[in-house]
Amino acid sequence: MKRLVPLLACSWLMVACGGSDSSNAAAPATGDDTGIAADDADAQPVDAADTAPPVDHGAPSTTYPAFAADQPMLSSNGGPILSAPVIVTVTWPKEPNVDNFENFGDKLGGTDYWKAIVSEYGVGPATSGLANHVRETTALANSVTDADLQALVTTNLTGTTPAWPTPTANTIYVLYVPTTTKLMTSTGGASGSGSTVEACSAGIGGYHESVTVNGTPVAVAIIPQCNFGTGLTQYENTTLSASHEIAEASTDPQPNTDPAYFGVDDDHLAYYAFMQFNVENGDMCEIFAESPLKLTSGDLSGYFVQRQWSNVSAKAGHNPCVPAPSDPYFNVAALDLQKIIFNFGGQSIASKGAKIPVGGTGTVTLGFYSDAATPAWNLKSFEGSLFSLSSTGQPTTHDLDVTIDKTSGQNGEKSVATIKVLKAGRNNHELVTFESSDAKGYVHFLPIFVDSN
Repeated sequence: MKRLVPLLACSWLMVACGGSDSSNAAAPATGDDTGIAADDADAQPVDAADTAPPVDHGAPSTTYPAFAADQPMLSSNGGPILSAPVIVTVTWPKEPNVDNFENFGDKLGGTDYWKAIVSEYGVGPATSGLANHVRETTALANSVTDADLQALVTTNLTGTTPAWPTPTANTIYVLYVPTTTKLMTSTGGASGSGSTVEACSAGIGGYHESVTVNGTPVAVAIIPQCNFGTGLTQYENTTLSASHEIAEASTDPQPNTDPAYFGVDDDHLAYYAFMQFNVENGDMCEIFAESPLKLTSGDLSGYFVQRQWSNVSAKAGHNPCVPAPSDPYFNVAALDLQKIIFNFGGQSIASKGAKIPVGGTGTVTLGFYSDAATPAWNLKSFEGSLFSLSSTGQPTTHDLDVTIDKTSGQNGEKSVATIKVLKAGRNNHELVTFESSDAKGYVHFLPIFVDSN
């Protein structure tokens, strides 16, 4: 099947998607609304053709999941993966956690956790060891850019006797930026016109890329040490981010030039917009409350890592972020989407969504499902991506009006969302996201596109 070219798709879909719009649930009508007393001898029979059939809201089921999960599949674009990663840990003088970072690189690839997050994508055990520990003796500058770090990598990997271990087809260089250094990153913009911000303050816990050295692409992960105030310490956030980037560098080592596992299957193009094009195995799970995982056994017991996306688990209706938590997974699935077509850049790609003209109204039936018994959870919607909400959590566009007739349910039950298109979004597509949440604070999402062509 045709795949979205990441940069082209981003420029098209990002402007196609609006902000967020919370829905106001409408309670189903109850009682006798005919206006005719039941014992009125003059009452006239109501023509069955004039009476709307009852809405099918399903019933609680002990078959788990009651409906097939409506989850995206992380897809390969055909680029290389690292079948046997070799982790090179790079630190700078006076790094207080140098031993822990090196131990992390040495032991990560042999854990059950590592196998759970990458083996289904063809990545095997990762290795490291003393020969792959780089302790720089010169302090890093107080402020660096990505270009500075790329130049540093290139300098240390060229020449007849490179200062760092010679790269192989499986090497990942993991650079732990010291806390005394500000990592400045670009916010983007046309032709590089975006502004520059400090990574941690912008919420960037790390990234990975490939750097060309002697004509060969080399995988590099950049890890600033951030304290995001999420209940984890700065050090815990750092190993969590490192696990995210090392795994992504293994499943997609050349993201900009020859992408491998980046993006999702055509039926779920809405996830591109929902995730604002952060669609690698780590990205797909970092938004969830259950994402951080503290390992409790093995060589890395006590270290924090991040759960990451599994197609196998998602397809089976389990938590797609593995190793899966012990709590039952819950969400809703769209049961009656239609074929929609995206046309851009000379490509026509068939996907699934709700086809509703401007000014028109349509419905989407949502099936509540879980992978084990769990109390009823709440359901609401908002327009656009999770990331397009305002700072106060309010919608930034109002192209749709969405109501949900059943705002809580459990496995086997159904809800009907009524969607009215108030005005067309860019390219006549708009995103609506259905949010399931429980009393424990877990939240899961189902984004779909509305096509008003």
